[in-house]
Amino acid sequence: NISSTSQKVSSIKKNIINLLEEEWLYYIKENLSTKPSKGALMNHNYNIIYKWVREFRKTELSVVFSKIIQNSWKRTDELYEIWCLIYLITSLIEKGYSPINGWIYSEEPELELYEGTIIKLKKDKITLNIHYNSIIKAKSNETSIEHPLYTKASNNKPDIRIDIFVCEIYLKSIPIDAKYRRLKNITGKKIGSLEQLLAYKDRPNSKFHLQGAKSYKRKNHRIINKVIVLFPRDEKNSKTTSNLKEEFGIEFYELSPDLINSSFIEMIENEINEMIEVYEDTYNR
Repeated sequence: NISSTSQKVSSIKKNIINLLEEEWLYYIKENLSTKPSKGALMNHNYNIIYKWVREFRKTELSVVFSKIIQNSWKRTDELYEIWCLIYLITSLIEKGYSPINGWIYSEEPELELYEGTIIKLKKDKITLNIHYNSIIKAKSNETSIEHPLYTKASNNKPDIRIDIFVCEIYLKSIPIDAKYRRLKNITGKKIGSLEQLLAYKDRPNSKFHLQGAKSYKRKNHRIINKVIVLFPRDEKNSKTTSNLKEEFGIEFYELSPDLINSSFIEMIENEINEMIEVYEDTYNR
């Protein structure tokens, strides 16, 4: 039982400490390849220590559980983030976008959704890089076309981010935060997230934005002009967010498996279509 095992561990720990205090031990050279004799392995007390040492020397200690158990252990807010990402991707696929790389769409699919994953979707001249928990770079010289943004703000990791490209030219990003909270707890002054959301909108910059365009045309267009907040059904929600949209460019969409809000995807489509117009105006006129 646990009590008996604990006593054995304490006893072994005490003996190891006493051994390490012996002066003669410091004159013995370390030899990691030494193998115990058969006689030593037959000694029950030594055999336990040998098994422990063998496990500790492994390069990676891991216990493999089924995917069902792993997902059940994720926090509810993590599951909500993942659900929002999947909803976004599948909705865009239904709108005619084809997944060409990233996560389960790669040539060698990743079954686990890791932070920093980028799912690439394509439709005609449009390419969307959808980031999952990607950290925005801290310096301009750390950026690339795949990670075009940098920021000095500490709020640098939106849950989801869409980078929009037209004809391989980077035009815009849309940060999306999936908040598994009641709306009043998102927008409240004391414990709300407005400072974080504003940092996503106002602080990032990019040297790849409208590359090759004339400077005055680049100045006419923001890299990020809005931040999207997704939150689950809130029966007690009585707070209006229209003022936050008009004043700060933060848009809120109630979204959950039992409340599919089509206006969210419509907004994304409108943003993409607007970028096609910006591209045509910038490079073809």
